[in-house]
Amino acid sequence: MGSKQIEQACLKTLFDLEKQSRGKVRGFINKLSQMECIDFERPDFIFKDTEGNYIGLEHFMADHLSQLNSNGKVASNGVLPRKKISDFIPEWTGDNAPEDKQMISVLREIGKLGSDYLTPSFSTVYGNYIAAFHYSLTNHVKNIDVYRNNIKKKFKVKNDKIKIGLLIEVYAEFNNLYLIDKRGTHKNNKDFIPMFEEIVKLLETIPTKDIDFMILLMGHKKVYMVRPNHIRSDMQRQKIKIYEYASEDYAMQSFTPMLKDLKIDSTIEAKNNYFNFNFKCSFTPPDEETIRKLVFYAFYRAASAKQNGKNFACSISILRLVEVYLKYVVGWKEHVDEEGIKFFIPIFRFDSEDKLRQEEEDFDVKWGVKIN
Repeated sequence: MGSKQIEQACLKTLFDLEKQSRGKVRGFINKLSQMECIDFERPDFIFKDTEGNYIGLEHFMADHLSQLNSNGKVASNGVLPRKKISDFIPEWTGDNAPEDKQMISVLREIGKLGSDYLTPSFSTVYGNYIAAFHYSLTNHVKNIDVYRNNIKKKFKVKNDKIKIGLLIEVYAEFNNLYLIDKRGTHKNNKDFIPMFEEIVKLLETIPTKDIDFMILLMGHKKVYMVRPNHIRSDMQRQKIKIYEYASEDYAMQSFTPMLKDLKIDSTIEAKNNYFNFNFKCSFTPPDEETIRKLVFYAFYRAASAKQNGKNFACSISILRLVEVYLKYVVGWKEHVDEEGIKFFIPIFRFDSEDKLRQEEEDFDVKWGVKIN
């Protein structure tokens, strides 16, 4: 799938989501769908109404599974594996189903596709998502005047007849998070991409004069629309919850995998009329002191968010600390390590070891997870 095909697919998804959108967002999508759409470059799409008004829409992707290339550019690392899987399905299904003699090679290819898909998911950290979003946003915002001038030259119109917007296609995998807000605590839906405080702050850096609006297509499931200088109020109007991120990888430097030397291999097991794919993962974990720092820093962020009445998102390990251990924290000791990195060590005061063990067991039963 080429760049223009990706852009067109994203636009189609936006229109498909009109009916499940609400209020002004739904109205704006409907308005776009009724306008003449012209494929273009810089911006990617130009919409024209019957009164000579133009809307330029520039698409870009912010991918949680991005990687930093040697040339300093940030590239999506999740698109290619997903594309290979989507291309593979029609190639070997229906009338194209493989013959028996081809089956083994096809199954091996499926296993490899699975390994290639899982590898970036296992190796990415939260900082990759923020860095990728910042990189793409910055590079497109600095070209806004180019987009506007291209429309002026092409259609011989003045600035007051032109609006410029960004269509931001967000891909992220936060399937293992737990979301804590006014509704309580719940496991994140695999299709839902939470809105994090760091993303909101990035959007707030955009000068009001440059962009008229931004559409965020969140995992092809949700559509948000915000205006510069009105980011938080627009999100509040759309009832978008903003979360503080408080999992172990928060303090990890972007594009530094938590799991070193990650390798995922697949094997195939034949059983009667079906096949099992088994994936084996090998890696070098962080040392114990690094894990301790990352966990305590995430715990500190979660505790601060909870005590200040803010929404936050965390892993099951951090949730366990919050639900079971936070009540026993009497203070935090600030510590700076030999590399100048600051972190916080909780100071506990427990009532009874038996009571603590019971609370841990209750937590395990409640969430159906056992952490050894």
